[in-house]
Amino acid sequence: MNTDSQSSHAPASPTPLSWRRVMAWPGTSPGRWSLGLVAGFAVLMGLLFEIISLYGGGDEVRRLSMLAGGRFFSMPWPASTLLAAGVAAIAAGVAACVAIIGKGERSILMLVPLFVAAITLLFTIGELCGG
Repeated sequence: MNTDSQSSHAPASPTPLSWRRVMAWPGTSPGRWSLGLVAGFAVLMGLLFEIISLYGGGDEVRRLSMLAGGRFFSMPWPASTLLAAGVAAIAAGVAACVAIIGKGERSILMLVPLFVAAITLLFTIGELCGG
């Protein structure tokens, strides 16, 4: 029996997934874009709340919207801000999917845009279905 080939060296282990790569900022361009779009979504939602408060609150906006025709764009400032925020959230989710699937992004922060996009899509589908 040849004991030289069976040396006491440990077998080479594959490189483990480092927690630093998982907990770090995204390393891919789509990953960084997705976080930027989520930040844009947050800013636009804050702006939407400010616009609604300038109109006098949610009940007043609802009343004014019904007086103006009751359609989505009957009050263009809140409607366009909400539409831009929704587009930013869904685009963030798409960019996060591209980063994860296409580019191999491993940052756990990619769950944030995916979660925001999923909630936005559920809300949008619910509103479009008459919920």
